[in-house]
Amino acid sequence: PMEVTRLDPDLNSSIKKMDAIRNIVSSLPGIDCGICGSPTCQSFAEDIVTGARPDVACPVVNIMAPIKKD
Repeated sequence: PMEVTRLDPDLNSSIKKMDAIRNIVSSLPGIDCGICGSPTCQSFAEDIVTGARPDVACPVVNIMAPIKKD
């Protein structure tokens, strides 16, 4: 059997992390472009929640965000 990635040894903490991943994924464009360095938006969200990446901003979302004029 293949070993799966564990988000946390504690089940409750793992469930909270899964919810956080779902929330992040829902805010991402879902195009799996890889510009951020992760192969998919799902893996990008997992990296954020597990602390594997220092930046938490999707480059595509930043590009698509409207520029605010002051």
